[in-house]
Amino acid sequence: MNNPEVTTNPTMDLMDLNDDCLLYILQFLNLIELMDLRGVCCRLDNLILQSRSRFVHFNFKAFPSGQNFDETKFLEILQFLGSTIKSLDLNGFFDIFPYFYGKSVIFQWISEHCVNLETYIHEDFDFDNIPMIQQFASVVRTLRSLTLINCSFDDSLGDCFIDAQLEELKVDGMKITEKFFKNVSNLISLSIRQCINMTADSHIQVLKNNLKVRKLEISSICKTEELVNFISKLPQIEELTMNVTSVNFSAFGDLPNLKKLKLSQKYYPVLDKDLVSVEMKKLIEQLKQKNIIEDLETRRMDLHEHLNLISELTSLKELSLDKLNRATDADVKNLQKLVNLEKLTIFSFEKKLSVDSLIKSLKRLQHFLVGIDEIDIEYLEKLTQTLNHSQNRPKLELHVETIHVGEQSDVLYDLLRNNKDVLKVSYYDLNYSE
Repeated sequence: MNNPEVTTNPTMDLMDLNDDCLLYILQFLNLIELMDLRGVCCRLDNLILQSRSRFVHFNFKAFPSGQNFDETKFLEILQFLGSTIKSLDLNGFFDIFPYFYGKSVIFQWISEHCVNLETYIHEDFDFDNIPMIQQFASVVRTLRSLTLINCSFDDSLGDCFIDAQLEELKVDGMKITEKFFKNVSNLISLSIRQCINMTADSHIQVLKNNLKVRKLEISSICKTEELVNFISKLPQIEELTMNVTSVNFSAFGDLPNLKKLKLSQKYYPVLDKDLVSVEMKKLIEQLKQKNIIEDLETRRMDLHEHLNLISELTSLKELSLDKLNRATDADVKNLQKLVNLEKLTIFSFEKKLSVDSLIKSLKRLQHFLVGIDEIDIEYLEKLTQTLNHSQNRPKLELHVETIHVGEQSDVLYDLLRNNKDVLKVSYYDLNYSE
C-alpha cells in the first residue's frame, strides 16, 4: 500500500541540483562539450566559467580524438579560456586543426586573449617569415618559460627576446649560433640541444650572461673540455644534464649545490674507457663527500666496477645506470644500501641480473625499470611474485629489445593482465615464433 505522505516531483531536472553537484558533472565534459553547452541559462554559464580553471595548463593531447576543426574554432577556444590559460602546449595542434593556413595569426590571437600566459611549448613548427616572428615577439614578451623543440628557425628569432622576462628557455635549433641568445640573460633554467653550429666557446658566451642558472642541459658534439671547466665554476647549479666529449667531467663534483646529474657519452668521439672509469671514480668520491645528490643518471658509460662506491651515495632518490652487461649479482646487491631510493633503472640486456633481494631491501622504491635482451617467462614470473610480496609493491617495467615467447604468449599476456598495477613490458620488436 502506498504511503500518502511520500511524494515525488516528476518535473525535477538537472538544474534542480546544487552548484557543487553541477560542477562535479561538468568536469566529465571535454572542452568542446563545455563550450557547446553555453547559452542554456545564466546560472549554468557561470558554472561553466568556473570550470575553466582545469584548463590553466592547456594542451591538445587530451583533445577529442578523430575531430578536425578550422581556425575559427581555435579562436573560439582562446576567447573562451582567455586569461585562464597560464601554460599553453601546442604539440599536436595541426592534428586537430589540419586546415589552419594563417600561421602568423596564431600568435596574434594568443597575445590578444592569453594575457596571463607564462609558459609556451611548441614542437615541429617552422618560423619561416618575418611577420610571424614579429607576432611571436608579442607572445614571448609576457612569458616566463619557453620551449621550442624540433622547430625550424635561425638567429633572427632571437630578436623576440629583447623585452622578454624569460626565466626558463629550452631550444634545439639546428641553425642557430650564440647570436640567437644575445638578448637572453639571467635565466634560471637553460637547455641547449642539438645546436650543431655552436662550439664550446659559443656555449660559454651564452652562460656568461646567465651566471645564476640553476638548471642546465647541454647536448652537443663539440669538444667540451673548456666548457666543463667553466660550468664547474657556476655555484648556483642544482641540476645538470651534459653530453661529455672530454675526460674531465669529475670537475662537476666541485659544484656545491648539485642535486641532479645526468651524464651521457655519445658514440663519437670515442673516449678511452679506462680514463672514463678513473674520472667517474673521482666524480663519485666527490659527490660522496657532500652527499646531497638526489638523482644520478649515466648513459653509455660502464659503471659496473663502481657500484659499491655508488651505493655510498645514500642521499640518492633516483638512479639510472646502463651498460651493466659485466655486472654480477653481487655488484648489484651493493645497491641495497641506498635506503632512500625511490626510482631505479638498470640496463643490462645481455644478462638477467638477480634483483629479488634488491626489491625487498629498498623499502621506499616506487618504480623499477630493468632492461634485458630477451624476455624469460620464468624470470618474469619470479620478479612479479617478489613485487607482490614486497612491502611497498613498486611498479616494475621491463624494457626488452626482442620478445621470443612462442607457445608461452598466452602466459605472458595473462601475467601482464593479472598484474597490470605493478607490471609493464615495453619493447622494440615483438616476434612470436611458431
